[in-house]
Amino acid sequence: MDVIKPPEPTKRWRRWMWGLVVCVFGVSVWLIGPSDQITRLGRHDVLIATVEYGPLSIGVDSFGVLRSAEQHLITADSDAVVKQIYLKAGASVAVGEVIATLDNPDLSLAVAQAQQALQSSDMALQQLILNQQREFLSEQTALDKLTGDLATARLRLQAEQGLAEKGIISHLVFAQTQSRVANLVRQMQSAQQRLDQLKKLHASAQQLASQRIAIRRQELARSRARLAALTITAPVAGILERMPLAVGQRLTVGDETALIGSQTQLLAELRVPQSQVQKVLPGQTVTVRIRDQQVTGTVGRIDPVVAENSVKVEVALPQTLPKAARPMLSIDASITVAELDQALYIRRPANVREQQAAQLYRVREDGATELKTVQFGALAGRYVVIEQGAEKNQRWIISDLSNLAQQGVQVALN
Repeated sequence: MDVIKPPEPTKRWRRWMWGLVVCVFGVSVWLIGPSDQITRLGRHDVLIATVEYGPLSIGVDSFGVLRSAEQHLITADSDAVVKQIYLKAGASVAVGEVIATLDNPDLSLAVAQAQQALQSSDMALQQLILNQQREFLSEQTALDKLTGDLATARLRLQAEQGLAEKGIISHLVFAQTQSRVANLVRQMQSAQQRLDQLKKLHASAQQLASQRIAIRRQELARSRARLAALTITAPVAGILERMPLAVGQRLTVGDETALIGSQTQLLAELRVPQSQVQKVLPGQTVTVRIRDQQVTGTVGRIDPVVAENSVKVEVALPQTLPKAARPMLSIDASITVAELDQALYIRRPANVREQQAAQLYRVREDGATELKTVQFGALAGRYVVIEQGAEKNQRWIISDLSNLAQQGVQVALN
């Protein structure tokens, strides 16, 4: 009987080897691909913008917060310990509303001591007035006595004058009477001067005593004010912008206890990049976006200090603001630094900077795309000026396709 031999294994392995070579070659061709490969993108996957021509405002974009144009800082009047906190930062406050209470037992003692000192000064003034009245009455009595003696002496002199002329009395007696009258006149003048000086001395002493009383009253008022200041209240209505207290915290004189800002008079505090701030000038128009609304303000002050590569710019806002406006609210704004009568511009493509060139894909009328180099100029908020490389009404892909553009890959839109 014939025996069937199996096929030789060498021929089978040879066929497998040739098949493997063909597969490797096909994969290599697929990986390498043609030099003009095309990437297909859906139209809904990219952003397409049209080149426009017309007037354009050049602006500097920035961000910041709303600040109160009027702020009231409350500080500690004395050393104290925080006893209780009623309101925290961000709360609205009315005039006289209690924010927190402090504790300092020494202030009550200071008030009592000031009251006692004031009472002592009042009593000292009353005693001084009584003593002065006694001294004045004593001097006045002496003056009255001299006045009476002088009147009597003058009557005697008048009577003796006729007798001396008739020789009834000697001229010596008449001369003695004349001398007595002159002496009494001098004594009365001295007494009157002493009385006038006493009046001035009394007035000066009373003035000094009154000044001491005024000082004691001021000390008492100050002690009472410091005691009352242990209850921290809002001096104005507004919003509590900052309140850095904690229960049990120890305060010293001058430490901040609260910062209250006005809710009606606000300004915008913007952070402008250092590279852009040289374009900003006082008086320029600013469009401030507060939530979903916009208001127009004016650049008021530019801070000369650079912090974290940005400069603080204060913007004055109108009196009437959206209801959402409140201190510490984050905002963004655009500062108009120039007005172009006619310019070629487009919505700002991704990763495009001013005064630089970039490669973008232009969308032709037939839907095909072509890679072109476009030179850009100044930024204008959401838009950017085109210096060259594009024309009016042309459509361009503004999505970030920089990786494809660097490789020179063609893009097709589905």
